[in-house]
Amino acid sequence: MIGIAVVATFLRLYDFPMPPLILAFVLGGLMEETLRRSLLISDGSPNFLWDRPITLIILLITITIVGWQIYSTFRKKN
Repeated sequence: MIGIAVVATFLRLYDFPMPPLILAFVLGGLMEETLRRSLLISDGSPNFLWDRPITLIILLITITIVGWQIYSTFRKKN
């Protein structure tokens, strides 16, 4: 608990938004368990992530959003 409090204090000092971190903390375990279960069903093959069009679209949108955020952060620093 003390470690989490120290990390949260540093994140507040540097103006990191707390709601996404709390959401990731709460949902992270559930997502990990679901991914593990899906990998067991598919015999360890991650191909199920892009076999269907909707999962491929969601994956590409996620990669685009993360890439855009990284790009805009580097652009603001320059």
